[in-house]
Amino acid sequence: MVLSVFRTGLNSEFVGIWARIPLFWRCQLLGWLAFIILSLPLRMVVLGGTPSAAIVALYRDGLAFLLTTFVMRLIYRGLFRRQVTMKRIAVAVIAVCLIGGLAQLGFTLALHQVGDFEEEKVLTGFLRFGVLLYFSAGVLVCWSLLYFGIKSMRAARDRELRLAKAESARREAELQMLRAQVNPHFLFNALNTIRAGVEGFGQELRQELRDIVHSLAEYLRYSLEHGKRELVPLGKEFEALVSYLRVEKARFRDDLEVDCQIDDDARVVAVPGIILQPLVENAIKHGRETSKIPLKVRVHLFCRDRERVYIEVSNTGNWIESQHQKKAGGIGLENLRRRLDLLYPNQNDLMIAKEDGWVTVRICLPKSMRDANAVARTDC
Repeated sequence: MVLSVFRTGLNSEFVGIWARIPLFWRCQLLGWLAFIILSLPLRMVVLGGTPSAAIVALYRDGLAFLLTTFVMRLIYRGLFRRQVTMKRIAVAVIAVCLIGGLAQLGFTLALHQVGDFEEEKVLTGFLRFGVLLYFSAGVLVCWSLLYFGIKSMRAARDRELRLAKAESARREAELQMLRAQVNPHFLFNALNTIRAGVEGFGQELRQELRDIVHSLAEYLRYSLEHGKRELVPLGKEFEALVSYLRVEKARFRDDLEVDCQIDDDARVVAVPGIILQPLVENAIKHGRETSKIPLKVRVHLFCRDRERVYIEVSNTGNWIESQHQKKAGGIGLENLRRRLDLLYPNQNDLMIAKEDGWVTVRICLPKSMRDANAVARTDC
């Protein structure tokens, strides 16, 4: 009984250690070990004995193991990261495998100068050179195909996982945005503003109330029409934000000053929905804690080049890290950062700048989702 428990513990510990080894090394060790075992009977027949077959497997497969691990892997990882075309990958694989085969052939011939090997009696002259080169390069080609195949499958799996996480985060953000849009606190403030106006008199107040109700209706309409879309034009997001800020402006009046600008080129860029409102909500909420009255909020959306769009939301006041972490409203900056990382892996940038009494949150995104769906870097 004790022995059984001891063996079970050893097996569990071994499985745990093996699981912590990177996938590449697990495949590399098991793959070459299986190749040596499966090719050993054939080598025994061709070379006429177990010792010769074992020696050949030791130096030739050992050299191939070193080449694939420390040379070919580095070259292929570079090709994979640069996302070159399949044609260039095929050319690179052929060239690398031929060079690797020639290196193995040269090492074999040099080794045969100092030892007697049975395969020299079976293969002679140029036939020996051709067979050795064909066999060595062929093994490297098979390894290359397996490498790119496994790496492509892992990249596809990781891409699907990122998209699933992004969809989950989008749904979470959508629900939180809808809560904010139909948030009792938000509606309470808006309706209080309208009620206060109703109690007053005069054509000017009635016109202001009509504008507030119209802005509130436009904002809620946007949430209904675009709440379930993954990507929306930045111009639509901007217009919904303007409606939101009209209501906030009516609430805070002279205590809030707003400056909203968007370039024409930026209007057509597709961006994740629910990206502007959390930033502005955060600027107003936390800006009011540290800014002098009136609180000033700027929203600038622009394109500096053909590939990227920039979103800048600024407010007067100071950045207080601890307060921000404890009181972050809406989906929060960290939630937004996580969502952008899922949708634009290695392609987005969210920065916080503090200067001259202003706090600015700046987001930089690619104009096209094609770059965002690039294959992620893996350890393989």
